[in-house]
Amino acid sequence: MTLNVRNVAVIGAGLGGLACAIALHKQGFEVQVYEQAKDFRPVGGSLGLFPNGLNFW
Repeated sequence: MTLNVRNVAVIGAGLGGLACAIALHKQGFEVQVYEQAKDFRPVGGSLGLFPNGLNFW
């Protein structure tokens, strides 16, 4: 017997969780994202992309 379950729960809506959710959704999975924070607020962090990080093939 083979199960073909395509539902996924992603815990955490940080950069990694959202990137994972988007990638899974593009592969045909039904994704639910769960986050404990009630709203979006700046946390003092940042993401820097240097020129070589923006190169595409």
